[in-house]
Amino acid sequence: MRLLNKYNKLHSRLNLFPLQIKDKEKENDYRENYIDRNLWHFRPFLLSIGIIYFLFIIPDFLYIHNNVHIKLLLFLRIVFLAMTISIYFWSKFFLDYDRIFYTTTMYELTGFSIFLIIAYIYNPFNFTIHFLGLLIIILGIFFIVPNKFIIKIVISILFSLAFYVVSFLKITPDQVQLIAFIVYNFLIIFICAFSEYRINYLQRLNYLINKKLERLSITDALTGIYNRFKFDRELEKQIDYVKRYKSIFSLVMFDIDDFKEINDEYGHLTGDKVLAEIADIVRNEIRKIDIFARIGGEEFVIILPNTDLEETRTISERLRRKISNYKFPGNLEVSCSFGVTEYQNDDKNSLIQRVDNLLYQAKDNGKNCVIVQKNQD
Repeated sequence: MRLLNKYNKLHSRLNLFPLQIKDKEKENDYRENYIDRNLWHFRPFLLSIGIIYFLFIIPDFLYIHNNVHIKLLLFLRIVFLAMTISIYFWSKFFLDYDRIFYTTTMYELTGFSIFLIIAYIYNPFNFTIHFLGLLIIILGIFFIVPNKFIIKIVISILFSLAFYVVSFLKITPDQVQLIAFIVYNFLIIFICAFSEYRINYLQRLNYLINKKLERLSITDALTGIYNRFKFDRELEKQIDYVKRYKSIFSLVMFDIDDFKEINDEYGHLTGDKVLAEIADIVRNEIRKIDIFARIGGEEFVIILPNTDLEETRTISERLRRKISNYKFPGNLEVSCSFGVTEYQNDDKNSLIQRVDNLLYQAKDNGKNCVIVQKNQD
């Protein structure tokens, strides 16, 4: 039942038609991932199709004896191959979701037009062979070529109708067979559309599930801020960034004074509320770019990018006052001790050890204070 409720919650975050994630930021992120996933196999497939389609010039020479028609067929196949090669080389630079779909739509429409012209030129016109070609192209639209769901349906239907118009211009097919072909044609479009819609739905649902799992893996369950795992990763990234771009950042470590006594006297539920409310106080006071994490029972850290020591001291003092003046459940008064340092060409472990020592100095100095020390080269 719990799994069903979680599924329904994720399901509610999707618009079923048009199929997309309700959160625009997440939908855009999904689209970027979609492009990254599909371009790597779409490009070689596209190139192989272009080459195979061009090599059909061999049966053209065997079955078409009109020199004008042969030249036209050769020209059309060269155009399609050239367009395919161009998209193959340029598509790796397509970072925009709508742009790549616009390009693939134009490519499909051009390819379909060439297919219909070639089918019209062929004499005698073999309806069954060209019909099989139509079905292969429709299957390619739905399962290989990346495009928007609704565009796939529209192009498949329009292309099918155009094919039957060309067929009537060339021959008069048997009425019973023609009806059967049309029914099979649109059944395949319906089956492909249903399958494609389901695949798109499950891909978006899977994306939301993965995002939720990713968020859970880096989030402290009690306070909703980052956990130790996320802090370690972000600290390493920040050190790499500072080394590369000669920037600065500061690190703050603080914990709750006499937290064990709070738990012993008021109970662990009150202690949990204190932790959660302190996290809320700090979260509302820092910037979005700052990394705030709980790394121990009552111990917290803040990474402040592009922030020097004096500014960090001011921020820490403000946080200390906010916490000490805040009325917690049952009018409980709580204070915190802070250690503050600035990064200067040391590694992660030595930086954490230094700020931890500063925190303990704050404890030794009577608690509820901020101890600052600039790193030494």
